[in-house]
Amino acid sequence: MAIPVTVSDENLREIVNSHPVVAIDCYASWCKPCQAFSKVIDELAEKHDGNILFGKLDKDLNPASTRRYMIIKVPVTLVFLNGQLVKRFIGAFPKERLDAGLTEISQLSAS
Repeated sequence: MAIPVTVSDENLREIVNSHPVVAIDCYASWCKPCQAFSKVIDELAEKHDGNILFGKLDKDLNPASTRRYMIIKVPVTLVFLNGQLVKRFIGAFPKERLDAGLTEISQLSAS
């Protein structure tokens, strides 16, 4: 079972460089849409196990990453391809739409 890794200011660079495609769910513990969206991230982590590494970053506990990636609204999913930020999905996307976007990016890493 694939479980998203915990991402922090200290390990973010290491995590995004550890796998070709990384999707990081940026959230706040007080955010109701974030709590609901967390389930979507968990389901996609399971579906894409081995292809996409998923992580979760609490924006309130990680101010350096929040500033660096200009995370203002949550939830936001940051997607990295080969260590570089290539896409940000702002809001609680429907699972199918986020899945399609992540699958497209994942296919880029395979080519």
